[in-house]
Amino acid sequence: MLRPIPEALAVFAGLGVGMATPYVVLSFWPALAERLPKPGRWMETFKQVLAFPMFAVAVWLIWVFGLQVGVGGAAQLLFGLLLLSVAAWLIGRW
Repeated sequence: MLRPIPEALAVFAGLGVGMATPYVVLSFWPALAERLPKPGRWMETFKQVLAFPMFAVAVWLIWVFGLQVGVGGAAQLLFGLLLLSVAAWLIGRW
């Protein structure tokens, strides 16, 4: 990060508090856990829907990388990601 250290610490502290809040709330009021939705088909659909914002972030990061290193570097990165995805597919298939 290119921000001052106190500002960076505040950002990461905020992230930590945000991720810990549901667990803290459920530890104080365990009865709230009964109101959580049960896993099912909706959860798989929700997981797939959330993949699209992650893909958008990946595209944006590759675009930023391309601005820094040029088209050749971005093409090499994309080719490497393609090889990685084919390898993951093959491992999952066999």
